[in-house]
Amino acid sequence: GSALIELLGVHLGVEMRGVWEADDALLDLIRDREVLGCILSDVGGAGVATANEGATGKVKRQIIRDCLTGANGRGKVEGWVPRWMAFPPAAYTLRDGVQTVSRSMALGGLVEAATPQVLSIARAA
Repeated sequence: GSALIELLGVHLGVEMRGVWEADDALLDLIRDREVLGCILSDVGGAGVATANEGATGKVKRQIIRDCLTGANGRGKVEGWVPRWMAFPPAAYTLRDGVQTVSRSMALGGLVEAATPQVLSIARAA
């Protein structure tokens, strides 16, 4: 729960793709239509997202599942990670509320400039 995690994740080059995998629990928790549309675009492409823009959340979740598992004729997307779990983290919308993004932003330019020199300054503090 600390901004230090965002700084270290960038500095160490942590790739969540190798240790995390989306599951039904994540998709079932996402209720925001805009975020679902963005995730659908991430995993299915802009064309799929545009074609299903008016679809229900249930339909969008199923298409996302199909893309992540390679089911129902969809190409399997390997290693997808939500933007908020990447280093540095990002949000899908301009609204606030993504804690990893807020913590990263609180670091100012330190995340983008994460170098051994910056880390040694942080350790000294």
